Amino acid sequence: MSLHGKEVGGGKGLGLPGMDVGPARHILSSGPPSVVMEGIVMGFSFEGLNVYQRALKVAETVSGMAAAFGRGHYLLADEIRRCAYRICQQIAEGAGHWPRAEQRGAYSTARGIVFEMVPLLELARRASLLPIEMHESLKSELEGLSKMLTGLIRGSDEKSGTDALTRSRAGGGSAKAAL
Repeated sequence: MSLHGKEVGGGKGLGLPGMDVGPARHILSSGPPSVVMEGIVMGFSFEGLNVYQRALKVAETVSGMAAAFGRGHYLLADEIRRCAYRICQQIAEGAGHWPRAEQRGAYSTARGIVFEMVPLLELARRASLLPIEMHESLKSELEGLSKMLTGLIRGSDEKSGTDALTRSRAGGGSAKAAL
């Protein structure tokens, strides 16, 4: 496969023409896929999360909408797109963290970004770049994302408390000291 006139490595083990991943081939093809959605095999656990799928749909909608903003509104369109993309990234990052505190931090950051998008969408509506119906629909989606992320954050809190309690009992200390 060539990129800008240069041959680049491949992925024959992935079934992609002209690509070979070499020794990594057995790693990439081992194990069952985690999720199959819309005919696509998704191998990472976060790809099956409803909150992640919902965030992707918001990002797709926002990306198309922002592309139509036109000249003079590039910064607003870019910031709205970046927020939508970052929400997806933070959810993926959170799912990848093992320490519950780090997981909770990533989900909290994603929730904060959801909140950042609200005034940006309002500015787009006030500039007549965004129809009221779309504004309300996106705001409703963001509210749903916020609630789902709050659930993930609280779930991480509860699991952290349980883990701390288990550790303190194993070590003989008090649960309060472990928390």
